[in-house]
Amino acid sequence: MDLKSQPVLSEAELRATYGQVDVTKPRHPAFDFSILRPRGTEQYDLPDAEPTPSDNLAQLALFGKTGENYAIEVDVILLPREMSAAGWLAAWLEGNGYQVLDKRLTKTPAGDLAEVMATRTINGIDFVYRMKTYKDGPYIFLVQGRAPMVAYAQHAGEIGIAVNRFALTHPTGAIAAEPLTSYDMPHPRPARFKMPASWIMSPDPVMPPNGTSLRFKAEEPSLHHVYGNMVAVTLPLSSARTADEVETTYLAALHAKGVTMDSTKLIHMSGARDAWMAERAASLNGGPMHISTRVHRGGEGWVFFGMLMSDPNVKLLALQASAQRALEIAEESFRWN
Repeated sequence: MDLKSQPVLSEAELRATYGQVDVTKPRHPAFDFSILRPRGTEQYDLPDAEPTPSDNLAQLALFGKTGENYAIEVDVILLPREMSAAGWLAAWLEGNGYQVLDKRLTKTPAGDLAEVMATRTINGIDFVYRMKTYKDGPYIFLVQGRAPMVAYAQHAGEIGIAVNRFALTHPTGAIAAEPLTSYDMPHPRPARFKMPASWIMSPDPVMPPNGTSLRFKAEEPSLHHVYGNMVAVTLPLSSARTADEVETTYLAALHAKGVTMDSTKLIHMSGARDAWMAERAASLNGGPMHISTRVHRGGEGWVFFGMLMSDPNVKLLALQASAQRALEIAEESFRWN
């Protein structure tokens, strides 16, 4: 089973087979939406739910067919911090015992969105799920359809169309779950980038010659756990001949603090001649860590971002998604003035 299992219908066929439902939430207009549901399904009454930043989904709508163990559901979650919808979904699926069969990512200014096929066993019955995420500011909307594995094929088309024909009625267009703060890099030439406001900045006590270095830290208060440490560095082109030389200074500093890492090397980013990246497994005091590095070269100078984050075990997977999204925002927002 994969994400290709969806019929291609004309608009006339869609209108004949599906009906648009406009769902309103008087207490929460931000949750108003429309969706195409198969004709013959009914909408069940649900209590008015409100999402909280505790990783609990609030159910907005549920559709089904009498006598059939089949459903289409719309849920919402309030993010406690900025992360991509795809990163949140990966953590949620892992934490709730789903097995992912297929996945498709869509890049957007608000971070990656995800559509997945997954399975999970409930009360001895194997279910197949098709899920798609939508994001608006601090809210992630999860649209999902499910049916027992033995019956999924007969509902696959209906589910595929429903999860892909969802739209918010009043989208704000906000790309982040929290405010973004701008930071200036004065040397070697003025530049600026953004970070989620929950990340605390401190200037590097030892600035590189003719360059600028800023440090950032993010902590999960409920766990008393620092889950991300990032550095942003701008350097003159004369400071290094290659991207590897730029990165080596950062990796050497981590080594000096007791971080061990694998021997992964920088590779060119897809479609970018003067941009490189690396993802490395690492360890600190016996605990698993992860290192992400990005290097860019332009006419104005070198730009380097390095992120040391907690390893993605189940408890911390959402925190790593938040750290990865912070790195993405910093990199994509960077501009030489």
